Amino acid sequence: MLRLRLAPRQTHRCLAGHPWVFRSELAPEDLAALPDGEAVAVHDRGGRLVGCGFASARSQIAVRLCRRDEGPLDEQFLAARLASALARRQALWPERAALRLVNSEGDLLPGLIVDRYGPCLVVQALTSAMERRLPALVDWLRRALEPAQILERSDGHGRQAEGLEPRQRLWHGPQETRWRVRLGLVELDLDLADAHKTGAYLDQIPAQLALMAWAPRGGRVADLFAHRGGFALHQLLAGAASAVAVDSSAAGLADARAAAARLGLDLATERADVFAWLRAEHARGARYDLIILDPPSFARSRAQRAGALRGYRDLHLQALRLLPVGGRLASWSCSSHIALEELLASAVSAAAELGRWLRCEALFDQPPDHPWLAAAPETRYLKGFLASVADG
Repeated sequence: MLRLRLAPRQTHRCLAGHPWVFRSELAPEDLAALPDGEAVAVHDRGGRLVGCGFASARSQIAVRLCRRDEGPLDEQFLAARLASALARRQALWPERAALRLVNSEGDLLPGLIVDRYGPCLVVQALTSAMERRLPALVDWLRRALEPAQILERSDGHGRQAEGLEPRQRLWHGPQETRWRVRLGLVELDLDLADAHKTGAYLDQIPAQLALMAWAPRGGRVADLFAHRGGFALHQLLAGAASAVAVDSSAAGLADARAAAARLGLDLATERADVFAWLRAEHARGARYDLIILDPPSFARSRAQRAGALRGYRDLHLQALRLLPVGGRLASWSCSSHIALEELLASAVSAAAELGRWLRCEALFDQPPDHPWLAAAPETRYLKGFLASVADG
């Protein structure tokens, strides 16, 4: 295994447990020989081992560490990591039909995502290291889980930094990619080739179930950036009198309506830009008892942070205009560059402009099937809150 050395500098986050070693952190003479996708060992200037991981010749993240001791990163090692990740999910949710089985750095398998949708698996290889090892990984998953289908959706943003082209491939099973899968308490028809995530937003299933406790029984709910209307459908099941799902995806809204019809629920859907929809609702004097905001990432890089925070504040301002005293706002950010405190502060600022207070009633984090490393805040992307309008 090639030995790499850290460059002389005062601080290296990897020495405190962070799994990433950037190109600027390595000795310049070691960068020229960086083997793309291969296993390497990183040592400090005193020769002590920092950890072993996989190198990238193109990404600014030169090495992604996945073990702290010295040892092989071979198929046996990867199989043990896969088995460990699956065992943790089985202990948490033995009966859950849809969940994430492997979450990249969170499961110490950097660059690998595996999602389960009922009888099917969707895999993503986001680094050159996992791309090279994907045949062996897929074979292990096929033998261990015996899925009806394994579909590769290697189209995440991280592949560009690795110099990899997006790719979709069927590894096992039938060509058809549409399946009916139970997400929480709702069965939805999913297209696993859907450009959104790997078919659905599995990370929000626990939040959709938890938010049922605050459903306005007999009241009105707006589920904004709804995709397939998971929040709205669960709110109707919990006793909300009416719910509207608003999104730009016609296909997602059609799936939501079909699911509602099977359950005998009266779900309204509107295909619209959410910001424009909120302003139109305010103009006509509409009122809601619960508004749910689950937008796509507003900040994919640190450079976009300021604009993202302005966007969240405007979104919260428009939503709060539709809430009476006692009405509730549930809001999420899926950007690792936005902290929970910043998301909440943007809502507090919007409420202050309207002469209102917000009473925080719940906080939401990434669910256990999407674990994040405490030493790597970049791996914690999803956070949210529920607040009620305390005065107006």
